[in-house]
Amino acid sequence: MTEYSLNKALDELISSIVDCRWSDAWHNSFKLEKMIEHYLLTNFNVVNHVSSDFRLLRLYIQKRCSDRVKSYKCKEIISRILDKLAVYGIGVKKSDGDLNIDKELESALNRLDGYVTELMGILDIRMIDFIGKRGEYVESIKSTLNNIERIMLSYLSTTDRMEVASLIQKGIIPTLAVATTYITATSDDKGKKKFLEAIHRLKTLCKYLLMMRKHPNIADLVIEAIEEEADIKISRGEIHRIIEKRSFGEGGEEERLVKRKRGRRKERGGEEEEVEVTFDWIDKEWEKILRPPAIHLIVGSRGKGKSATAHAIAEYLKHKYGLEVYFINTYGRPIPSRVRSLLPEWMQIVEDVDDLPTNCVAICDEAHRKFSAMTMVKKAEYRSELQSFLQLIRQKNITLIFISHESRLIDKSIVSSVDTLMVKPITELQLKFERSEIQDYLYEAYKMFSRIPEEEKIKYIYILHVSGGGARYLKKVGLPSYWSEELSTFFKEV
Repeated sequence: MTEYSLNKALDELISSIVDCRWSDAWHNSFKLEKMIEHYLLTNFNVVNHVSSDFRLLRLYIQKRCSDRVKSYKCKEIISRILDKLAVYGIGVKKSDGDLNIDKELESALNRLDGYVTELMGILDIRMIDFIGKRGEYVESIKSTLNNIERIMLSYLSTTDRMEVASLIQKGIIPTLAVATTYITATSDDKGKKKFLEAIHRLKTLCKYLLMMRKHPNIADLVIEAIEEEADIKISRGEIHRIIEKRSFGEGGEEERLVKRKRGRRKERGGEEEEVEVTFDWIDKEWEKILRPPAIHLIVGSRGKGKSATAHAIAEYLKHKYGLEVYFINTYGRPIPSRVRSLLPEWMQIVEDVDDLPTNCVAICDEAHRKFSAMTMVKKAEYRSELQSFLQLIRQKNITLIFISHESRLIDKSIVSSVDTLMVKPITELQLKFERSEIQDYLYEAYKMFSRIPEEEKIKYIYILHVSGGGARYLKKVGLPSYWSEELSTFFKEV
């Protein structure tokens, strides 16, 4: 499956719609949708998120109305589909990667400006025709905001500059969430004001982002302007990427992405020693799996590296995306200063998920202590609040890492919401008592671990990437730079 064949199928669909060959358009829509689904899964490991648009397209193809109206509506839907797929290079000419995606952002911002202007112009008109038109503009704005969000995620996955990642994480993504929330409340004066403020802020921040990317030599001036105008503290620095080639026998080579950053580790004597933070276990598959925001659940037997894996993931997300890192005190009791000193200075402790700000990653070790499957049933109100919170992590750009010996010990709303299920070595008995919904995956993990020598098992983790189309992996995982065995029993003295 090539981009050429995809764009050719797209041209065939557009031609059949322009020529009003509706039977051909019907068949071409199925052909293109299947090709897009295959292309996204094989090249980006993402599911087809335009299937609902294709269903709507086919509804209009079948609809009894004039060819002129039908053709216009179909082209409008195809434009919306291409908005969503542009970040993957479908339907757009390929040039230099950075230049291409910058142009995509500029184009999306221009469309957004047009849609917002049109919407504001008819907002107070109560005629039935205009009410329908209002709904169309709202949907177009939502689609454009989603497209801008995908462009931001694409920037984050490729940038080496901390200031770019910081602006996106601390400014643009939260502003997108506000705009998406208030777009449906524009009929109310307060909602309209909040929405327009969010759109103005979004355009301003994106303008600064493009300036930083196009003119890195004046980045310091741009950062000063952002901090003064938008009240955002921008982190500065560099995210280093080194491509390391490793040989695998005769004729076999693998390119591996190795990331390094300077960090500090506190020694027992009280002095700090500068250490090199190395993420040599991170490859392209790991990058897809860990892309925030997300909910990860790590299960496995005692002493098999669940906590170490969670801390390694959190440290990677901090250095890669500039996220703040939090540790949730699931025991609800004061943590002694000696125990607190085991954590790095950049990791803060909170008492509950409600205390988490936007743009962060949080470790919830011994999750069953706070979110027990048995006690949560009795706490109906708190359980409802947790479910609402889990549904909002995308808008708040929060990544949660839950750790538990067994998934059956924690509330099912957490298990059903996960983006990834991560499994460290488990016993056969533990497997038999686990939740029936995930037993098949745990059995697969159990079989995979059985082929690995006992002393090597702790270095690996089985992953079910639920939000990645159900892809399954057995991956190596590293340790965080500040790791000590005492951290695996963090709550021992609490």
